[in-house]
Amino acid sequence: MNISKQLARNIVKNLKDVLKQEINFIDTEGIIIASTDEERIRTLHEGAKIVLDTKKEVFISEDGQFKGTKRGINAPVYFEQHIIGIIGLTGGKEVKKYAEILKKMTEILIKEAYLKDFTFQLRERHRLTIESLLFPFSHFDSPHLIELDFSSPYYVVVGQLPDNQELYQEQITPLLELLERVFSYYSQALFTVHRQQIIILVNRISRALLISLLDKVQTNFDKSYQLQLNFGIGSLCYTEQETPQSFLHAQHACEWITFHQSVNEIRFFEDLDLGILLPAIPSGQRSLYVKRILKSLTKEEVHLFKKTLTCFSKNNGSIKKCAEELFIHKNTLQYRLNKLHSLTGYNPRNYDDYLILKLAFLLIQI
Repeated sequence: MNISKQLARNIVKNLKDVLKQEINFIDTEGIIIASTDEERIRTLHEGAKIVLDTKKEVFISEDGQFKGTKRGINAPVYFEQHIIGIIGLTGGKEVKKYAEILKKMTEILIKEAYLKDFTFQLRERHRLTIESLLFPFSHFDSPHLIELDFSSPYYVVVGQLPDNQELYQEQITPLLELLERVFSYYSQALFTVHRQQIIILVNRISRALLISLLDKVQTNFDKSYQLQLNFGIGSLCYTEQETPQSFLHAQHACEWITFHQSVNEIRFFEDLDLGILLPAIPSGQRSLYVKRILKSLTKEEVHLFKKTLTCFSKNNGSIKKCAEELFIHKNTLQYRLNKLHSLTGYNPRNYDDYLILKLAFLLIQI
């Protein structure tokens, strides 16, 4: 691992804040690449070469003892059992006691930087792989794509906030970290956020366990940000070529959740009934149908009759049960149903007319 000048500067700054001493970071060529004394940057430090040769700490007792040196302690910095640099602390004999802590702190900072960079690169590979599968014409072949094992079928999952709420950048990184923790057992699980949609690909998982893990994501995200996530799950993919279609199915499942004005819900496309058909109707056709059937109703009446018809349907046409649930008198309910018939020309007590009205009220929300 090569230490960049930027990382070396960050290490020097962080250590300076803690130890309040002059600090140098020296590369494996013996050149100071970061220092609290800017005049020493890009100069040779011969004491560092001794550290590299002996693989031991070297204390320099006086300034100029070796070319480019000042008195102080210099210690090798290891990463994965290889020396990747030398950290130096300027001062008298009193700085010797800081040698081990200086070395350990430097190695911790380097490991943190490595893990951060590794995580960033892995997330980029996830993004490129998912986009190349779901949007096959958007990317050329790349050596950074992850090869997926379709010997076990994949689920494509789409998650989004309800009511067109937006995910902000400061929420996306913690969300990806949450997904990585929750799905840590599944080495073939991939995640990314694409145009306000969370996309997950995962295999070797049961339906029940997938629901459990997504529920955990919903609960934790809601707890952290007071935001509710909905998840739609597409049909199983047995080949790469099936993933774009499964992605569309997952989006349809999400749209159906939004249509029902639900939050923190998880829906499988394969469990949908009308949800398969209605979102696929072109918006122009939906608007035309709704206007044709409900053109005589005001917005307030649309809301009132939709609520009434939903309750009427839920109670299988029972006037008594529906009136009780709506907390109104049976005669009031009868009056509403008659008025709906009068305004639209469709009688909700008649099965064929009921279907026409029900479809109109369903389509008005999509």
